[in-house]
Amino acid sequence: MFIDLSLANQSHLLASVDSSDHNQAVMKLGHYGTHLDTYLRTSVPLEFTRSRGVMIDISPFSRERAVELADVPLDRIRPGDFVLFHTGALLRHQYASQDYFHELGEPSWELIDTLCALPVRFIGIDIHGIRMREEHGQADRPCEEKGVYVIENINNSQLLPRKEAFTISTPCFDPGGGRLPGR
Repeated sequence: MFIDLSLANQSHLLASVDSSDHNQAVMKLGHYGTHLDTYLRTSVPLEFTRSRGVMIDISPFSRERAVELADVPLDRIRPGDFVLFHTGALLRHQYASQDYFHELGEPSWELIDTLCALPVRFIGIDIHGIRMREEHGQADRPCEEKGVYVIENINNSQLLPRKEAFTISTPCFDPGGGRLPGR
């Protein structure tokens, strides 16, 4: 079975984002829809196009607090995995709405550091980032430095297996953050 995890480019929603809000500036920089940030403009290795995926359901508590290391079954995660966190935000809120942008569910710094130390290939999440606001880039950059890429706004994560690993395909990206043609 194939599941599309991409959230279609919904740039038309820019008009609905409050012009005084930080989120409009972020979206105008291309941080909308399902995307991978490459602040350092590194290339995602070709072998990363297919990974073992592990979905971690954090929806029962993600609206109340950060995701701590103790919340994650580390025994399920191997080096080279794509670890995907399911908060349920896209099921509760319209994408790009104020409620969506204020959704919690971010992994703690300790958890991010642990995943990078394994290292996993990708950290995916169904919200707008693994850390909020000014901490967004502060989290993504060190991950990228360690060869771990963050993919945000993942759609349909609730359809993924919760207990078993699965295969996940990820397009290749050039150093500018765009998809490489023909791949």
